[in-house]
Parts: sequence; C-alpha cells; structure tokens
Amino acid sequence: MPAIGAIQPKKMLMSKIARFTYYVNSYSMDLSFALESSDNPEYEQAIQLCQLLKLQAKSRSQKKQLELQGQILELLNFELDVEYDPGQLFEGTGLAVPLSLSTATIDLSLEHGDLGYQFSGDIWYELLAKKNLTEKRMQQWEETSGGIQLPAFRGGIGEYAGDSGSQIGWEIVSD
Repeated sequence: MPAIGAIQPKKMLMSKIARFTYYVNSYSMDLSFALESSDNPEYEQAIQLCQLLKLQAKSRSQKKQLELQGQILELLNFELDVEYDPGQLFEGTGLAVPLSLSTATIDLSLEHGDLGYQFSGDIWYELLAKKNLTEKRMQQWEETSGGIQLPAFRGGIGEYAGDSGSQIGWEIVSD
C-alpha cells in the first residue's frame, strides 16, 4: 500500500473538501497484441494513438501539445477507479475519475518503438466531507478506515505492462 500523507496547508482552512492527488510514475501499456492483427478490435485505436503520440512528440507548440494530449486522453478513455472506506467522514465508497485535461497533468510518450506507451503524472479528485476537515480529522480517518485504497485504471488501449510506483497525497481546499 502506498504511503498516504498530508500536503501541508499554508493556513488553517474551514472546509469540507479534501483534494486527493494520485501520483503515478511510468505506467506502461503494451500495444503489441493490439497491433498484431487488423482483426483486433483495438487495432485502429492503437494506430491512431501512435500517430497522435508521434505528433505530440514532434510539436514545438505548447498549445498544440496540450490539444493533442486532450485528444489522446479522450481516445484512451482511461478512468481511475477509486475505492475508499468513508468511515464517519465521507459519503459513498468510491468514484470513477475519467482522465482528462481537467483531472490530470500527464506526460504521455511512446516506448519500445511503437509497441507501447507510458505515462507519468498527477490525477486529482475531490471528496466532500460530512463535517469541516482538519488535518487531525483526516489523519484519524486514514488510521481508522484505511484511507484511499490504491486506485486501479480501467480502459486504455493495450495491456498493462507495469509501473514504477505511485502514491496518494491529500490537502484540504477551500469551499
């Protein structure tokens, strides 16, 4: 289980919103099976993904790179599946966070020629608490409920090939 820790707030806030950030490092997907045969249902998407990643890598314009990244994330259709024990602090037990430019800052690139891709970056989501949050309440919630479990990805193109680790942090944000 990755370490869960507080991002130190600059001042004491009275808020019911906790923002969690999932830091992922070198999450790799293998495209070789998808590209093996044009009969594979992911074949066309894998070809399109490779083309978009190559265009993004060649682009010198930050605006164009961001536009291409949005198209790539939309094509990948990744969701972060987050599960947690609400304890006495939060509602619900989980949520799905679609990866998009509004929920993630991610570096995407091809690897092993065109046979795979990997990404690293931050994915964030917020939970609304039943009462005002304090660092002490958040730490008690982590200790008694186990906090946020290591999220899993759903979707994507290709097969999971590994990653170089991840962790989850949180901060209390103003309403």
